[in-house]
Amino acid sequence: MKYKILYFIIAVHLIFYIPSDAGAENESHDILNPAQIFFNAYKSYGSNEWGEAVEFFKHVPEDYILYDYAIYYSAVSFVSLGRHYEALIMLDKIIKEHGRSPLVSAAILKTGDILADTGNYHKAAESFRNFTESFPKHEKRPYALYKLAAALENSGESEEAQHVSKQLWTEYPLSEYLKLTAEPLFTSDEQYKRIYNMFKAGKYKNILEETMPEEGRFRILRAKSLYYIKKFDESVKQLTTLVGVTNDNTIKEEATLFLGRAYASLKDTESALTRYREVFNNYPDGRYADEAVYRASILAKEHGDTMLAMKMLAKLIKEYPSSRFKDEGIWQTAWLHYENGEYSKTETYLKKLEKGQSKRFKKRVIYWQGKLLLKQGKKDMAINTLKGLCTNIPSYYGTLAKNLLTSSRITAGNGCDRSINLSDIWLNTDTDEITINLTAPENLHIRRAAELISLDMREEADIELKSTDDSLPVSDTIHAAILYKKSGNIPRSHNIGLNLLQNYTETIPDEVPYHMPLLVSLAYPIVYSEIVKEAATASQVDPYLIYAVISQESGFNETAVSRAGAMGLMQIMPKTGRAEAEKLYINNFKQDALFVPHLNIKLGTNHLKGLIEEFNGNIAIALAAYNAGSSAVKSWLKKNGGSDTDEFVENIPYQETRRYVEQVLSICEIYKEFYGSRFLSELTHNF
Repeated sequence: MKYKILYFIIAVHLIFYIPSDAGAENESHDILNPAQIFFNAYKSYGSNEWGEAVEFFKHVPEDYILYDYAIYYSAVSFVSLGRHYEALIMLDKIIKEHGRSPLVSAAILKTGDILADTGNYHKAAESFRNFTESFPKHEKRPYALYKLAAALENSGESEEAQHVSKQLWTEYPLSEYLKLTAEPLFTSDEQYKRIYNMFKAGKYKNILEETMPEEGRFRILRAKSLYYIKKFDESVKQLTTLVGVTNDNTIKEEATLFLGRAYASLKDTESALTRYREVFNNYPDGRYADEAVYRASILAKEHGDTMLAMKMLAKLIKEYPSSRFKDEGIWQTAWLHYENGEYSKTETYLKKLEKGQSKRFKKRVIYWQGKLLLKQGKKDMAINTLKGLCTNIPSYYGTLAKNLLTSSRITAGNGCDRSINLSDIWLNTDTDEITINLTAPENLHIRRAAELISLDMREEADIELKSTDDSLPVSDTIHAAILYKKSGNIPRSHNIGLNLLQNYTETIPDEVPYHMPLLVSLAYPIVYSEIVKEAATASQVDPYLIYAVISQESGFNETAVSRAGAMGLMQIMPKTGRAEAEKLYINNFKQDALFVPHLNIKLGTNHLKGLIEEFNGNIAIALAAYNAGSSAVKSWLKKNGGSDTDEFVENIPYQETRRYVEQVLSICEIYKEFYGSRFLSELTHNF
């Protein structure tokens, strides 16, 4: 007992009587490891305790993996303290001594800002110019151009400032910084570059608000913009006028093709076919001739003119052997023969596709070859063909093959009863995250990102990860995906996982069985779990279908906006969102609310539920309607409503919608196979 009392007295003495001098402070820093020192400094920085932050950052050792961050945050702290000279010294140290750091760009930009704020415009212009030339794709480049123009203007270089201002207006026509500068006078070429950059960005409505010259190249961009926002009547008027007045055959060919497309969208088949014929007859070697032939064939097929469709497809295959539409043309020929019951001819064209290099048709061809064999009673050959689709990772055609064999009462030994093997991995039951042993990352940026995440500096970690190049070893790429996920950048980890998973046979042949489950968990993550549970329970929609739609629609990007204006995780059009909000008695609906995950998933799932009910529980048809709209799907059902679902999907005239249905169903199967009853186990009895 007496020893405990003695220890207590000594402890009190140490706390209250040892002076807090500089030496003691240094000793306390020596006790901490570099990460702790850095983190304490960063906490002061985050609390706007600038003087304290500067003192703490001084003690971060130079060999610490995040030393450049200590320098940069010291510089920013110095700026806040008004000590600009010291800030510039720190920033210059980053630029000269830490060339691989992602902070170099920020240091150059911050240097320019300090110099401009202190009236040294000539030097500021040098820094901003350095940034724009060194980082041509940086998201801050518009800001740097704006500041460069201002610095040049203030240093008396008005002509050069005007040139930079034009660069900003033409390269970034929708930048927020345009509001802070006067619109320059453009040459016709400069104005076209500006409008064309808007067009590439899909900002069609913005184009229509612009005042443009009456030159053909401007007029076709305006007419195409009208087409893409589905103002087909107005597009037809402008394209018709343009075709009549232009002497430029390149513009006339493109305008004629889009006239055909606009007429087709207006259901004016004859006018559309007439325009397509004009393209391939008048410009047989033109840029759009093969596309016109292909579109004519699809339009003829859609309207039951099989003879014309066959004629156009034969023309496409024979006269345009290098066309990007050639393989699709071969497939459509095979399909028309299949629908006519001409199975030997179908097989001939399927074999042509089989010999081709297109990966897109590989599984499709195998499935229909197998189904043809079953129709002909060749069960053993059908099994050998179809089981090639039954891989560890489920696919649309693999699932069809499994169902086809099962419905044909072929189960034992069909090769389609396999699923992803989880026996050799470790699954954390609390987090549903796969943990697996990987070699330590080689890449410096990945090691730094890991350190930043351990310090809860997620935004900085994201920036660090973006500094990696595309030549990472597979193990480092997996590390990057895991770290992106931990930093909250789910879209990026999802994309990396998808790329690795889709190319795994070429990329990591020796490691696939071990890494595959981890890649699946990255490519097809369980996120927003409570929101999805709530939406699935309320709507009685399969939760894995919800995830599949989110994955395909937005790639888990909460702020995604399509060119058509669909928004958020489930890509909901504002009009649809408002209608679903009314059904659910959600008041004061605002368009930007579609970026909120909870509301987006709730409204999107309710919309999907309505479509499933509308089409009598047929998920494939409901998904087609989710993508293309109920009206379009109903018109397709009138023509092909009596066919099997797999045949209905093949007959969807919109390539985008057909691929969408296939992808969503495929992703849904992957979720089911991989996660099974582990996720939402309390809900599985409802589905």
